Amino acid sequence: MRDQIAKLTKTATENYTEATDKVLDAVVENNKKAVDFAVKTADQVAEQLPEFPVELPWADQMPTPAELGARYIDFVERAVELNREFTDRVISSLQLEDVKVAAPAPAKKAPAKKSTAKKSTAKKSTAKKSTTKKAAASK
Repeated sequence: MRDQIAKLTKTATENYTEATDKVLDAVVENNKKAVDFAVKTADQVAEQLPEFPVELPWADQMPTPAELGARYIDFVERAVELNREFTDRVISSLQLEDVKVAAPAPAKKAPAKKSTAKKSTAKKSTAKKSTTKKAAASK
């Protein structure tokens, strides 16, 4: 029984780990695609436009690419930390030290072969009817 529970727990944690890995891979892949798209778009715009100074409002407050990269890495690290904490809580809730395993049920005997002899059917008794008739006659 413990082996079965351990197997189910292992399967559940493996499934959870695989799912979170897939989600993280999807996030990373989508971020790569977004960055590639932004870089290609910026390069195409730069090639098409003549050079002229463009003043952006609050340009001095915008983060640099290095700061954006650091923020992204911080985000991924925090996501992994939260994932680890959640996984630890799930695993700790599955601790089965207090579970008592019941004794296995005795093995069942193979069913006996059925007899091919015909059973005789009992005839219905008329005693009840005669008692009821006597009671009705005495009234």
